[in-house]
Amino acid sequence: MNKHTVYVGLDAHKELIEIALPDARVGGEVRHDDRVGGEFASLTPP
Repeated sequence: MNKHTVYVGLDAHKELIEIALPDARVGGEVRHDDRVGGEFASLTPP
């Protein structure tokens, strides 16, 4: 089994959370990926 480490950046504000992920290549640029609501339920799977 292969294991991979992925770093996820979360910029949390009262009304929303911005999510950023690095490009898949080593040393890849960080890119904006998504924006969700600021409540905890927005981060949990449905």
